[in-house]
Amino acid sequence: MKSYLLLILVLALQLPPLSALAQSIKIDETFFFEIELPEEKWILSQKVPESLVIETADHLGHTLAAQGKSIDEDQLLQKAAVNLSANEAFIYNPHTLATLSIDFSALGNEEEPPSQKAVRLSAEFAGEGLKVEGGIAELEFEAVNINIEGADIAYRIDANYSHHGDPIKFVGVVGFAPPYWFYLYYKDRIKDASDFSSFESMLDTVELKRN
Repeated sequence: MKSYLLLILVLALQLPPLSALAQSIKIDETFFFEIELPEEKWILSQKVPESLVIETADHLGHTLAAQGKSIDEDQLLQKAAVNLSANEAFIYNPHTLATLSIDFSALGNEEEPPSQKAVRLSAEFAGEGLKVEGGIAELEFEAVNINIEGADIAYRIDANYSHHGDPIKFVGVVGFAPPYWFYLYYKDRIKDASDFSSFESMLDTVELKRN
């Protein structure tokens, strides 16, 4: 009996651990985005989190105010919800609001697949786009080529900046996996130092699969 139990233990140690937090997001009937959540504090939702709508509306209000424009709170919330609903899914920490947004956009019928340069420029444009938010200061970023399993091309930008005096870490991954452009945007308010390492772990598990 002891030998039998020892054999079971040895076999168990040799097996890879099962991930109860593996997630699959259906983009179309044959294309899936797969990712593993490293901890239970992270939530995957295909609906826009209310907390994210409120925060986005607040940022939008600051941006419009800087432009000398005014819009009431209900309209801000509605506009923020519409803008965010373009994403396929969100992975977020409800306690710190660190959020990874996931967006896929198919090529048009007459549209050619992008070149590597086009993808890099799109990633850089995402970094430049941060400048339009009100209250942004000390913005720095760079674009580097990275590997995403199942993608033809992918570029990553890392940006650190201050938003109304609060430090923000932003990571954008822009890539192409036929027939989709994809955009993975991570925003970290640095309320929990472990959030960013969790994000890096998640990013390492991303796989784009075709069935």
